[in-house]
Amino acid sequence: MSQDKKKIFVYDEATKKEMEVDVSRIVAFQARTIKRKSLLVAFMDDGNQYIML
Repeated sequence: MSQDKKKIFVYDEATKKEMEVDVSRIVAFQARTIKRKSLLVAFMDDGNQYIML
């Protein structure tokens, strides 16, 4: 039985681009405030951090 992987869009600050990542790779979340904006940062299993869109 094949299962569709759930994906979400995130923003990569290093490349300044939006990208799609597999939800199963996210290991943690953290709320941050940058320039008076509340953001949610996703921590990935490979050590990368992305801003949730």
